[in-house]
Amino acid sequence: MLPDRVRQGIGSGLLNFIVPVLAETEAYCIPGDHLFDFYAQVQFRPIETEAAPGFLIERIKGYFKEGKKVAMMHRIAG
Repeated sequence: MLPDRVRQGIGSGLLNFIVPVLAETEAYCIPGDHLFDFYAQVQFRPIETEAAPGFLIERIKGYFKEGKKVAMMHRIAG
């Protein structure tokens, strides 16, 4: 991360750029706790870890073991 580039709208611009692709299929993400609101702006919502595909469950469990504060988020198509 480049501190002088934070909060300049770059990430939001990129996220909004892919919204049309996200509209075509469901999507998942595993953001750090400081990014929950960021992903919520394009309708990602927290879900129970067990509701995600198996490969993502394994990934998030690894993050938990590393002590990372993350959550599983999901966005429905549309």
